[in-house]
Amino acid sequence: MRFSPRVSCWDMAIPLSDDAIIKEMSALPLWQREGTTISRTFSFTSYLGGIAFVNAVAQLAEEVNHHPDLLVLWRKVSVTLTTHSKGGLTDKDFALAHKIDESYSSASVSVGV
Repeated sequence: MRFSPRVSCWDMAIPLSDDAIIKEMSALPLWQREGTTISRTFSFTSYLGGIAFVNAVAQLAEEVNHHPDLLVLWRKVSVTLTTHSKGGLTDKDFALAHKIDESYSSASVSVGV
């Protein structure tokens, strides 16, 4: 299920079953699952490229009111998603992971990340 930031049903998100998580993970091969989180580290050709990506992710997060943990390193950014309020992974996490991947792909094309 993909979402629109205007859909109010997101407040009713429920934790996904292990089977559902496995299915969702198959569509995100570069993401790793650790317990109740999914994460991915993105690489950049410069520190500022990573910072621009963080700003793009922050904008996406605000649009959908779902905020990842972000770790900024030299030429790398790690993103970790979970739905804290639900104690696990929900559709919100996977939908935002897809949007983040799209943003990274767009950044790679436009600025040579």
